[in-house]
Amino acid sequence: MKEVIYVGTDPNLVKYLTRLKTYKVIDGLNTKYFTIRNDRGQNRRYYASYFNTLQEWRDGQLNKLMS
Repeated sequence: MKEVIYVGTDPNLVKYLTRLKTYKVIDGLNTKYFTIRNDRGQNRRYYASYFNTLQEWRDGQLNKLMS
């Protein structure tokens, strides 16, 4: 199972997802959506664009430090 980190800023998702928290992808066969178990214990589909893989997030942090 793949892990992703929530990097979205949608104010409507604040009660369901915690920014910069990692979540396990339950179903990510569709490249547009990931099925994630949110903070309330519900399995829900979210746009994949709201998430980065851990490697992508780390690379972004390193790029910020280097610039």
